[in-house]
Amino acid sequence: MNAIMSHCHLYPGGKGEESRDEFGIPGTAAHLAGFIRSVGFSQAIGLAPHENPPDPQELARIGAGQDGLEWLMGQPGIGAGPDSPILPAATLKPQDPASLARLKAAYDRGVRCLKVHAIVQRCNPLDADSTRYFSLVAELGMAVIMHTGGGFWDWPSTDARAEVAFELGKRHPKLKLLLAHAGSFWGVDGFETSIRACEECPNLYLETTAMLTEVEREKWATALSRLGPSRIIYGNDYPWVKRDSVNAEVTILRSLSPDPAGAELMLGGNIRRLIQA
Repeated sequence: MNAIMSHCHLYPGGKGEESRDEFGIPGTAAHLAGFIRSVGFSQAIGLAPHENPPDPQELARIGAGQDGLEWLMGQPGIGAGPDSPILPAATLKPQDPASLARLKAAYDRGVRCLKVHAIVQRCNPLDADSTRYFSLVAELGMAVIMHTGGGFWDWPSTDARAEVAFELGKRHPKLKLLLAHAGSFWGVDGFETSIRACEECPNLYLETTAMLTEVEREKWATALSRLGPSRIIYGNDYPWVKRDSVNAEVTILRSLSPDPAGAELMLGGNIRRLIQA
C-alpha cells in the first residue's frame, strides 16, 4: 500500500523511555519509521513540535527556545524528497511576524506541509497578523493541517472551531486546508459544519484524525457520499495510537469506499497530491 500516514507528532525524547516498544520510543522519528511499515504505510507526515507554547505540558515536550523545525529536520528519516519515509511539516505561529520569513525559509528547504493549532498556539486564525501568514501560505501552495474542535488546553477553544476554518477557507480560496479531527475533537459537535464547509469551499478537506471510531460510521458514510473520496484524508494523531487502532481505522475507510481506488485516495493519494502540487 503506497499510503501516507498524516498528522504524526514528533518530540525530543518522544513519549519517554517508559513507553519503549519493539520499534523504540513512540514519538521519535526512528520509532515512527518502523511503526508505519508495521501497519502497511510507506510514508508519514511528521509534525514539528510547537515552539515555546504557554501550556506547561506542551512546553515540557520540547523545552524553551527550541527551533521546532530545525530539530525535526535533523532527525533520522526526515526529508523533503518524495521518497523520504517521513515528510516534514512545520508548526509556526501564524500571529508571529517572524513566521513569514521562517515560512519562506521552510519552503526553500522543501517543506510543503504545515500544522496550525489555534488553542496550543494561542492564536486567532482570522486576525490581521494571521491573515498575512495564511496569504503567504496560499501563495506558496503549501497544505495546512488545522486542528478543529475543542481541547483540554488552558485556552478558549472557539478559535479552533470548524466555523473558523470555514471562514478561513472562504477568505483564502487558494489555501489548501485540512480540517483535522473533522471539527469534532474533544466532544465538539462540528462534524456537519465541517462537511458543509468542504462542500462550499473546494480548497477544504475533511481530515479523519482520532474521529473514525469516535464519529458514527453512518456519518462517515454520509460525508463520503457528499464529498467523494477525493476530499477526505486519513490522519491518526501518532504517537497516541496503537497498531490495532490504526488497522481498525484503515478497515473502516476501506469499508466505506466500494471502489478500492477511492480508499487509496483517502489513505495517501489526496495528501500526496496536495503537497506535491
